[in-house]
Amino acid sequence: MIGIWLNVLSLKNSKDSVEQLYGDDVLKHFPNYEKFWVEFIGNPKADQVEPYKYRYPDNMTTEERNRIEKSYLKIRMSHYTLFCHLAGAHFQEKELKNARSVKDPNEKYFRCCEHFEAAYMHIGSAFYVLATLWNTVLKLIEHREGGRGFDKLERFLNAKGKSELVKGLKEIDEDIMNRRHLPVHYGRVIAMWYQGEMYVPLKVREEMLWSQGNETTEWRRSDSQLHSDLVQTEKLINELHEILIEEYRGFITSKNIVIDHGEKMK
Repeated sequence: MIGIWLNVLSLKNSKDSVEQLYGDDVLKHFPNYEKFWVEFIGNPKADQVEPYKYRYPDNMTTEERNRIEKSYLKIRMSHYTLFCHLAGAHFQEKELKNARSVKDPNEKYFRCCEHFEAAYMHIGSAFYVLATLWNTVLKLIEHREGGRGFDKLERFLNAKGKSELVKGLKEIDEDIMNRRHLPVHYGRVIAMWYQGEMYVPLKVREEMLWSQGNETTEWRRSDSQLHSDLVQTEKLINELHEILIEEYRGFITSKNIVIDHGEKMK
């Protein structure tokens, strides 16, 4: 039945306005957002936004039920927040493109910088929320190795033989996240203006000084860089979600939990 729902549902049918507006943009490279939502969270027959009802076996302790319910709430919150940050990045990407046609040079400068930086703040926040989502699930399945942030996930992925995904996470941390850190820590990004267009360095270090921008030899137009980084971000998260879906499904099955798909909560 889950497979049938995945074929007929769309976020356009969601009762949530953000999912309606940016579902197509986010799902283009992150379709597993919808898969996770349909299988574990969403209620396609509800008249309002409601989660599924989880039903637990009679022999499960109250303490264990409460632990799972609390984690389930956190999973719903972080999963949706992840989508909202990606939607925000797509919004800022569109606004950055619109800003390129602004005539007043001062307003154009401000808007281009503002939308570029705001987009990376959303992307950075998406990864922080992704870490919360993963750590919540890993704690549920009692995978205790690792520390904060992505440490636990990286240990888990290495144990699963998914070293390429660990490499992808590290590349994100060393490259895309630095585009988030620099404006947050120091104000305007290092940028070069050429013939009325904003260009940014291909490589940005976290503690990069403005003066070091003069030493940069490789530049890319800001809207092209943002688009590339946003696609890379969503593709990596989508790959990680394949494993997340499998692990969370396995946990639900192992605990003999029944999910009332499509039934309203009483």
